[in-house]
Amino acid sequence: MLATNHRAVINKLVKSTIRADRHPFMILFITILLSVFMLISVFTTGLTYLDLSRLQNTRLYGSEHDIVIMNGFTQRQKELLCGHSKVASVGVLAYCGNVKSTDSDQTVKAALLWGDQTYWEVQKTPARTDMTGHYPQKQNELLATEKVLAACGNRSLSVGDSLTMTYEDHTGIHTKDFVISGIWTGYGTDQENFYVSESFYKQTGSDLNADGILQIRFKRNHITGKTIEQLKESLHLSSSQAFQASDYIEKSLTILLAVTGLCFMICLSACLLIYNILYLSVCGKIRYYGLLQTLGMTQKQLVRFIRTQTLTAGVCGMIAGVISGTSVSLLFIPYVMNALGISVGNTGFRFYAQVPVLSIFVTEIAILCGAAAPIRIAANVTPVEAVTYRESAQIPYSKKKRKGNLYWYLAKDQLRKNKKRTVVVFLSLATSFIVFFCLTTLIDSQGRRTLYPNYWNADFIVYNQTQTTEDIASLRPAINDSTVSDIKETTGVADVHTVQGIPVVFPYEPNGFSDFWIKSYTQLKPYLSYSETVSDYRQHPEKYYGMLKGIDEAEFDYLNESLAHAINKQDFLNGKTAVLQYAGFEIPDKWMDGTVSFWAGNQTRQLTIGAIHYGDYYGATVNCGANLIVSKNYIKTLTETLIF
Repeated sequence: MLATNHRAVINKLVKSTIRADRHPFMILFITILLSVFMLISVFTTGLTYLDLSRLQNTRLYGSEHDIVIMNGFTQRQKELLCGHSKVASVGVLAYCGNVKSTDSDQTVKAALLWGDQTYWEVQKTPARTDMTGHYPQKQNELLATEKVLAACGNRSLSVGDSLTMTYEDHTGIHTKDFVISGIWTGYGTDQENFYVSESFYKQTGSDLNADGILQIRFKRNHITGKTIEQLKESLHLSSSQAFQASDYIEKSLTILLAVTGLCFMICLSACLLIYNILYLSVCGKIRYYGLLQTLGMTQKQLVRFIRTQTLTAGVCGMIAGVISGTSVSLLFIPYVMNALGISVGNTGFRFYAQVPVLSIFVTEIAILCGAAAPIRIAANVTPVEAVTYRESAQIPYSKKKRKGNLYWYLAKDQLRKNKKRTVVVFLSLATSFIVFFCLTTLIDSQGRRTLYPNYWNADFIVYNQTQTTEDIASLRPAINDSTVSDIKETTGVADVHTVQGIPVVFPYEPNGFSDFWIKSYTQLKPYLSYSETVSDYRQHPEKYYGMLKGIDEAEFDYLNESLAHAINKQDFLNGKTAVLQYAGFEIPDKWMDGTVSFWAGNQTRQLTIGAIHYGDYYGATVNCGANLIVSKNYIKTLTETLIF
């Protein structure tokens, strides 16, 4: 028989076949549409999450870096980093003094910082939103922000104006007239500090070997933990140096692999679904395909016929998937962000044009892989075999009397007829469930209840914000019993739990807990002098007050489960043991089971630290001293005036 090549006839036959069997092709169309849609959504969400994480780190720390080496560095360490094949930039930042007063304010607390050219022009640039003037070049020049000028009582100053300032550096206390060389705006905690010139830094007596900070930025955004560890080992850090990797660089590769893995499962699920749909369709039409071959259609034309059917549904599905996925990425996500009060312009949200292209390419591979086996089955069946074709394998006949439910037997018999197809069906269902559970788990894990440490299963948390840092008398009742009662009686409210507290004073004890606390506190704020702070602490301990925060028995049970070392419940309820709230610096093990003295109700009392809580749920106050979590019943024995 001579081969024919009637493309127009085949195309017309494809159209009529799709119209006649629209249900299988509609399912195939929806499968491909959802696959492309999910791939675009997952890739866009994952990449956006990584970009926003990078942006968040940049704005939180005030510069774009991945690794920080604190407490000094050597020239050899800097040269090693600058010559590293995976390092893009190495910036230097240093504290060189602190401001004590200005001609307008005698209570200024601001640091003097110096950053080299790499730090300011490369790493700092992404965190700046505006810059007027220039970075200091002369000894008497300062770079400021409106925030630090307001703290100095000179909000109205601008570029070129003078500022008389008393500051302290390693050589002593000095008073000097400065000229504001520039004013910048942006993000980071350094908005509360001044930047100085290199020449000024050199005459302050500071030493990069002791006070310098190195900030390292990698060339790539995704680095393995092994690379970070190898970099750390190659530097041979001293015991005083601190090596800290940002959250982003530690987690970005893991998140990227998770997104890729999820997309792979989506593709696998789509591939298996396409295989199942086409397999059932082809097996049900074997006789039809045999008839077409009898009428003159060649094997090559038959393959083209089936492939054209599949690609027609595939192209339509991919187009619809790209439109829906792109619409969600461009319209819905920014809409949700705006509804949450997040400015899209400030977050740097953008659409990735390569994502739809990648999604189409991956989906097309999934279609070809899923369609390969069914097409091969249809093409290899001859017209004679097609007449008697049976898709299921024969199960040997047995005269054994069967017992039990007939339906279960029939189901088992069907599963045994074609084990390969059975495996594919179960695998398809399994991958679909895996994708579903992965997505629901990811969505649920981003909720406040999951992310926030010790959330107490709360939907709303109300804080008392009447407190100021150094005024022990500033805390005022913001919530009373009537407020709590009204909240409890509100329709839809299931339960209400309160945390009550009182401010307390920790008397200064040389080499004791209070001395350890103030030393760690001043290390967090390099502009503070430890010796001066201790002297001030001795004279005015009430300025460094702490808080006792009382919780009930039910909340203690929940808290105790989250502690690394569970404490005795009865000791806690009886007021013998307290939980120390983590404040951002390392707390040595020697303070575990150590005794803490404090003044409350004109009496000196003591508590034993039983554990450390590393969340910030109980740390939402601005006091300088420690927060101790105690039993609510114990607080009531100290005073009758409890503050919500």
